[in-house]
Amino acid sequence: MKISLFILLLVGIVSFSCSKKVVPQGAETAVLTPKDSTNSETQNLRRTRYLDSIHQQKWSHFYAKYSVHYADSKRSFNFKLSIKSAKDSATTALISLANIPIFNSLITKDSIVYLNKKDRCCGRFPIQAINKLLGVGITLENLEELFLGLPLGYEEVKDLPEQEVNMQDSCRFTYKNERITNVYVILLSSPALLSENIQLQEKNSLEVQYLEWKKYGSLFVPSQLTLKIISPSETFTVHFTLDKHELDIPQEISLQIPDNYAPCN
Repeated sequence: MKISLFILLLVGIVSFSCSKKVVPQGAETAVLTPKDSTNSETQNLRRTRYLDSIHQQKWSHFYAKYSVHYADSKRSFNFKLSIKSAKDSATTALISLANIPIFNSLITKDSIVYLNKKDRCCGRFPIQAINKLLGVGITLENLEELFLGLPLGYEEVKDLPEQEVNMQDSCRFTYKNERITNVYVILLSSPALLSENIQLQEKNSLEVQYLEWKKYGSLFVPSQLTLKIISPSETFTVHFTLDKHELDIPQEISLQIPDNYAPCN
């Protein structure tokens, strides 16, 4: 079985396994709908400091299970996703369809190592090759940012000239140079992103909409989000619903390749 584009996208973004839906005890839920805010001084403080403060939030490990819906122009299906991550080090991803694990993967800063459990084979893709194939740059840090609701790629653009547009209930920040445009939208009445968009000159873009959040201690984690990767020839849409989440509990991050697995074709 050859590794198709949509499988590479999913392996490069997440992992999944069959799980019963669990709502963590003590987790607060916030649905991102516009609300009036009467304290203009507080609004201004959030506008000027929000992106920096949310990007600098502290975490070390996370573990999560998701119910996921995937769609492109040719197919649409549901699956389960389970991920384990150690900050700036590695992430494991297990993909299952109809309760059957089909892919397991280890994502590091420079590569994706994967197991095709259905065909009992394995392979390795450099991150640069994945980015070239998808037309959108994706790094290990970006995956961490995506699932923790942190501003995608903010470290690379925060020193660029900033354009700020204040709206009634939200504020949009735009960072732009000759090659890339990053747009972040925040809801002024809630410490969380509404959406973010990364646009490239080649008319490729990555869009994220954060629909619902849960609070773990001082950190908000997205519990409903939709990701789109758009190119001139195709649009991939992946919707994630959080089933279970653990934060700052050390996880074992490893991938063992069985001796009888051959290289995937």
